[in-house]
Amino acid sequence: MFGPQKGASAAEVDAIDSGLEHLAAILRTETGTDVTAIPGAGAAGGLPACLVPLLGAVLMPGSDMVMRAIGFADLCADAVLVLTGEGSFDSQSLRGKVVAGVRRVTPAACPVVVIAGRVALGPQQTREAGIAAALSIAPGPTCFDELSTSTTELVRNTAAHVASMYAAFAGVSTTPATRIAS
Repeated sequence: MFGPQKGASAAEVDAIDSGLEHLAAILRTETGTDVTAIPGAGAAGGLPACLVPLLGAVLMPGSDMVMRAIGFADLCADAVLVLTGEGSFDSQSLRGKVVAGVRRVTPAACPVVVIAGRVALGPQQTREAGIAAALSIAPGPTCFDELSTSTTELVRNTAAHVASMYAAFAGVSTTPATRIAS
């Protein structure tokens, strides 16, 4: 599912799918577990598909685990604006990935803005997901290689624009000393 997002061609995706189907058949035969029926078993390149039947692992979304470990809910309890990121903000972003987790634990009154390399969802889908806005870091028409060489600067610039826009609408003054955490 994420192969094309990661740069895999259609032929490579077919080969990967074939290999994973073969692995699932072996696991079913050897352990009696149908990993194709386990939600999340295909995440992280299919690694959980092996961990569950062979080691008895319990699956949970990685974003939930990280947010719990860093105390994210407490960190954003009093936030007035939360920015989160995604390589490609699309329908998958709303199903168990970081964006969905951030929205879930951020207070409802606090706007969440997504900064992404690519924004594939329209404004209505974005708002229906509880996301205030989604912005691409692309400064204009560009290719992936151009974005990848200056990602940090582009993310910081986009975050600064979001913060300035929020400040303008909220009536908050900003100064050059305003710092965007990285």
